[in-house]
Formats: sequence, structure tokens, C-alpha cells
Amino acid sequence: MSRLIVLISFGFFTISLGLPAFYVERGGYWYGIFCLLFGWLGLGECIESLFSKSIYTLSWLANPVILVAWILLIVKQFKYSFACSSLAFLLCLVFLVGDKTIVANEAGGTEAITDCGTGYYLWMSSFVVMLLGNGLLILYDILSLNRDEIPLASPAR
Repeated sequence: MSRLIVLISFGFFTISLGLPAFYVERGGYWYGIFCLLFGWLGLGECIESLFSKSIYTLSWLANPVILVAWILLIVKQFKYSFACSSLAFLLCLVFLVGDKTIVANEAGGTEAITDCGTGYYLWMSSFVVMLLGNGLLILYDILSLNRDEIPLASPAR
């Protein structure tokens, strides 16, 4: 079951890479693959002026965090995977905060991000799948433990 959850989440993540992640003011858009490959470049600006309007770039960190969550789920560390999935989901929500601009060219010109694309929502859904899947596995684990501890019938005398 855990591998199926990872497969579905990874599938959503992979498909999101080929779709527009966001749209910019001049009518263009960025594919998810470019966001994955170059999104880390914006982290320097965010760290330099922490809690500035560029805090949305922290959302890129959801990518390595979800990778850790996938690995943890495969090795059946449900609670740790749930924690990583929760963190990844919260990080992906950070993208929705604040005024967003991206560097548009080598001269340092910027463009405003106007809207999120299908790729962003599919990317986000890969985290939701992990979050819900981990939650269900933890719940199942708890229920199966409780069932083993509570005798269903009184012992024969």
C-alpha cells in the first residue's frame, strides 16, 4: 500500500513538471521542470532578506523534503514520512504568499507572477496524496494495534 501511495504521488509530481507552473505578466509561463531546475536560485535572495516579499521562493524546498518523505514511506517509517509530507505541503503553500517576481533575463530584469498554473496545483496534489496516504497508514496502524490489545471475546475457562 505504501508503494502505491508513493507511486501516485510521484506520478502527480512527474506530470506537473511538463505543465505550466505559473504565468507571468507578459503572457508567458514557466513549466514545472524549469521551476524544479532553477527555483533554488531564488533561495539566496530569500535568505539574504528573510521575511521579505521573496519568501515564496522557500516553496522550492518542498521538493527535497517530499523526496525524503517518499523514501521514508517506502521503508515504512509512516510517522516520519507524515512529518516530512506535512512540511512539504506547508512549504508548497508558501508560494501563494506575497507579491511574486522572477528574474526574467540575464540583465536582472524581473517579471511579476500573475497566476498559478495547472502544474502548480498538480505539484501540490502530490503532497496532498502523501499527506492523506500517510495519515491513513498511521490510522490503520493504530487501529490494528488496538485490535490486537483488546480481546474480542473472553478467554475460555
